[in-house]
Amino acid sequence: MNKYLRIGISSTIGWVLLAIIGPWYLPEPVTSENIILQIDGQTDVAPIGPTEEYWFGRDIRGRNQLTLMLLGLKFTLLTVAIIGILRQVLGSALGIIVGMSKKPKSPIIQTGSSTFGFLGLLPAFLITYCSLLGFIGEEREIAPYIWTIFFIQVLILSLFGIAPIAARAQIQTYQICSQPYVEASKMLGASRFGVFRRHISPAIRDSFWLNCLSEMLLVLQLVGQLSLFYLFIGGTKYIPEGNEFLSISFEWLGLIGQNRDWFIIKPETVIVPVVSYLLLSTTLFFLQKGLEVRLKAKEQQMYGSLR
Repeated sequence: MNKYLRIGISSTIGWVLLAIIGPWYLPEPVTSENIILQIDGQTDVAPIGPTEEYWFGRDIRGRNQLTLMLLGLKFTLLTVAIIGILRQVLGSALGIIVGMSKKPKSPIIQTGSSTFGFLGLLPAFLITYCSLLGFIGEEREIAPYIWTIFFIQVLILSLFGIAPIAARAQIQTYQICSQPYVEASKMLGASRFGVFRRHISPAIRDSFWLNCLSEMLLVLQLVGQLSLFYLFIGGTKYIPEGNEFLSISFEWLGLIGQNRDWFIIKPETVIVPVVSYLLLSTTLFFLQKGLEVRLKAKEQQMYGSLR
């Protein structure tokens, strides 16, 4: 195991343990709101950045941001993991099915075009933005259905991301099925499942988790963009009195988005969520880099044995 994988796996285990254990050791109840605060003998109004008393600061409602982040970490991890894996599984399956159902044609293989190519041109952000607008409302309307909203949002974000993956899997399947040894296998009576198991699956399996991690990084970016428009994972609580939009689930990117209007006046209020987001992205990067190094070493070992 290379150093990148060791760092990535260790960090991932740490994030998962924190998501499980953290909610049991909250510094304050989530219902504790202190909008007017005394900081170093001076009166200040929430939100505030990190201080000696509140290391993670307090959000726009005066809630301890460490409490919110400990509660919201599980939503961040589940969102990234489920959408990334679901996109890869559904996209690969769809691409392989279509790729195996049609006779490979050299123009398709040479140009890299596919049945799903045009779908990749659709603006995914605009489509998901319009699809998620219905999850904004008052707390009594959406809070009881937070997990239902979460899984619906995850499904929507997954479905609108499978087209590029399906296109890539379809082209790769075309290329594999056009090889002479695959044609010979078919002539000898191999079934479609047999071709998939012996030829297609081994070729795609090695890069599966690497592609999953790439999708997870893209999901983080997309969820971050949506949060800047007050579309938060788990639902958005709207408070008409102050025209405020708050994250119901306290998902980390939602905590950044709900404080966006304070960024110019009090930029320190989003420091902790932003740094935490960067650390999580770095974990995924190390996992991705580690898998790349491992695959390259495997390829070099395989080609070396053939010489």
